[in-house]
Amino acid sequence: MRNIKINPLVSVVIPTKNRAYILGETIESLLKQTYTNIEIIVVDDCSTDKTQQLVYEIQKRSGKKIIFLQNEKNKGPAASRNRGVKESKGEIIFFTDSDCFVPKDWLEKIIKEYKDKEIVGVGGYLKPDTNNWVGKLENLQNKYLLHIGNKKIKGNEKCPVGYTNSMTYKKDVLEKAGGFNENFKFPSGEDIDLKKRICSKGAKLVFVPAPIMHLDEYNLDYLLNRFIIRGLNKDVPKNKIFKIFYVLFMFPLIVIKIIIKIIKYKLQRVI
Repeated sequence: MRNIKINPLVSVVIPTKNRAYILGETIESLLKQTYTNIEIIVVDDCSTDKTQQLVYEIQKRSGKKIIFLQNEKNKGPAASRNRGVKESKGEIIFFTDSDCFVPKDWLEKIIKEYKDKEIVGVGGYLKPDTNNWVGKLENLQNKYLLHIGNKKIKGNEKCPVGYTNSMTYKKDVLEKAGGFNENFKFPSGEDIDLKKRICSKGAKLVFVPAPIMHLDEYNLDYLLNRFIIRGLNKDVPKNKIFKIFYVLFMFPLIVIKIIIKIIKYKLQRVI
């Protein structure tokens, strides 16, 4: 594991698919960072919208280093992140999603933590961009399940970080761990699987109370999508009415699988 240089180049990897309507806000927020030694890598997982055109337009207008990669076939976010890491030049890899808004001091706050040579990964957390009932549910999950608060936490598996909407690792640590498991086609645990493998060797992580705003709409449709993807690891039906009946029919299985995930999370070893 290499020590991090002063003012290192960092690579921000953003997997995306059909998010042209919101991806621009994510990229623009990264271009306004107080820490400027960065490259932005967008990995498009076979979008059918104007994602490529959007990225090239921002690249041309800003004159900043924005790398656009396009998968030949749909492989899922885990494979997209691995490709972004492979093409990156940075010493530290930052991960976020294509529906997130990054505060201007996000990079700066997190990079400071790498002065501790023991640290291999640093992360923050995702905060809803709205305070409706779905947003409040998300905040309750952050507080009581993920134990996210206002204090910095240093630890290993139990450290409340790892979620790739707001997570960073040293590149050499990612490579040594073998990257994300590409058998996870959907965003349903591939990030925590990676975290567990990294921490199994005694690696130390840090949680920084630096929120990233989630720009997705916090509504019933959002909630149903999370139930299906995270509970069942399935493609989300496009028809909203069918989606509702599908969740109701599969609800017992969804609850069982979510409870199993919670128990596994609670049983993580603390060092």
